Amino acid sequence: RGLTYLLLLQQPSLISYIQERYDHAGRRVFEDTNAFYTLSQALASMLRDHRAEGCCMGNDALDECETGLPQLLDFIVKVESTSARVKWIMSSRNRHEIEQRLYLAASKRRLSLELNAHHVRQAINTYIDHKVANLISLKDKKPLQDQVRDEMRNRADGTFLWVALVAQELQNIRSWDVSRVLKQMPAGLVPIYERMMLHIQQLQPEDSDVFFKEVFQGRWEAEGSESGPHVPRIVWGGVAEWNKV
Repeated sequence: RGLTYLLLLQQPSLISYIQERYDHAGRRVFEDTNAFYTLSQALASMLRDHRAEGCCMGNDALDECETGLPQLLDFIVKVESTSARVKWIMSSRNRHEIEQRLYLAASKRRLSLELNAHHVRQAINTYIDHKVANLISLKDKKPLQDQVRDEMRNRADGTFLWVALVAQELQNIRSWDVSRVLKQMPAGLVPIYERMMLHIQQLQPEDSDVFFKEVFQGRWEAEGSESGPHVPRIVWGGVAEWNKV
């Protein structure tokens, strides 16, 4: 569902492959027990279309797919063998069943991050350079930029997401306070998530209303739900009510 949605954002003209199925059976065809089959057939047709030329499809953390992983892998192998227009980029922890299924792909290249750690570090350093260069508060402050960049490189621990979350935290911080805030940011993703959850718990009622609306809106969009009269009206309560859920 996510791959189909993102492809349509880039090539809206491909919506016809979805529209014909919707016109034939309505939205239930994308929600019932055959939804995966219907969507995979539509996506396969889209990827064979000449308008998908040069498209790159990305699947991150295949090992974290909890349901439908065998079907997804079989779909990837099938499409890869029938459409030379598309390239697939996938990441996963080392799992035999994943490697075994993807081994059937006609053309493939396997890259072990453990064996190429220096390439990962180089890529993360480049990402840090990009993020630091785009911090508005650090514009024209090269010594401070260098300090922040070096600190982030020392603490990133090979994790792009940590860099992204820290850079987001620093985005609206004034230059004179950047160093202090950066030093307060914990190393590792789990402590970062705990810090974010603590911040959520400290939100004022009016802030929490906005936050939970955004969460629900994101959930609807991720599941392909429609807006407008089909979406039930939600009465928003404060944090106290949400703590009971």
